[in-house]
Amino acid sequence: MAKASQRGWLLSKNGEQQFLVLRGSTLRVFSAETKKRKIGLPDVILRLDYAEVEALTGQRFEVRTQTPSKASHVFQAKSEEKTREWVMNLSQHIAETKTRFDQYIQILTEGGTAYKYNYSNSKRMRRHFWVDLQKVELCWSKAKSEGEEPQMMSLRDSVGLIYGPMTTTFQRCESLEDLPWTCFSILFSDRTLDMAVPSQMESWFLGLQFYLIGRSNCVSCITEAQFVFRRVYHKLSTSAHKHGYTTWVYLTSRVKALGQDAAFREALDQAHAGGDFTYQAKCDVDPTTEALDAKAERRAARAERQKLRQKKDSVTSGEKRESAEGQLLFAPPTRDSWDPRVLWDGDRPLPG
Repeated sequence: MAKASQRGWLLSKNGEQQFLVLRGSTLRVFSAETKKRKIGLPDVILRLDYAEVEALTGQRFEVRTQTPSKASHVFQAKSEEKTREWVMNLSQHIAETKTRFDQYIQILTEGGTAYKYNYSNSKRMRRHFWVDLQKVELCWSKAKSEGEEPQMMSLRDSVGLIYGPMTTTFQRCESLEDLPWTCFSILFSDRTLDMAVPSQMESWFLGLQFYLIGRSNCVSCITEAQFVFRRVYHKLSTSAHKHGYTTWVYLTSRVKALGQDAAFREALDQAHAGGDFTYQAKCDVDPTTEALDAKAERRAARAERQKLRQKKDSVTSGEKRESAEGQLLFAPPTRDSWDPRVLWDGDRPLPG
């Protein structure tokens, strides 16, 4: 995680003390009570995408945000110098965030290969996806060429995005074909559009979220830090299930193992002293490799089940054919069923 570029105590518009932490594309605001209790979770998270900052009189500055809704926050520093410092750092972070998200939008325009899961039967198909910025539409086709008419879906009615295979379309899959941290869903009022992006997942998810704000009914959005947290969680969850553990049990066991690693403790002490945290994790198995191995095992098991099913069907059909070929129109009489008192003449019985 990136180090905070600035932090400190400021006064709110109501004169209450608040502790602000500026990191990446967010400004976290902690109340004095929250900071005293050391809860760790901020009272307010201000997103800097589509944000503006303006210096005011009286050692104050205003931060105007538009995500997830329009809001205005006024803070007061201890001096004019501190106010200028906060305004300069906030302006720099807002500009860097805009540049980074503009690159995401460029990737969405060019498009790339992704998998779309059908809403009706949860089967997936491989297509080339891209975003038409003028029409606010998601387009896909077998290839982005002039000769083929692409399929399109308007994004204006989207209400948000969900990261991970969380919707019923994904849950209906007997075995997920893609890695969990490459899946996401676009939410609509009456359905979902479920996708898996093997590469550039961060650009697709965060870029779409950034693009839809202000152009749709998008109200569900997460920060870059929350995106990274959920991606790590999906990787941990996949590794835990591979070993037959719950995510919590697997995580605590890995943390205990790190606590016994001398190199990790040394890097942690260095970070606490104000230095950089440099540590090369010694993972037994890479989560991505592990997930791909599990995926290959599921495919092999599915192929084996299909082979057994086909073999069973062939045996059953063969038995039915033999039974049909050997079946007579009427069975001949046996010794037990023969009645000597009855003689047959054609279809009419004659008295003996």
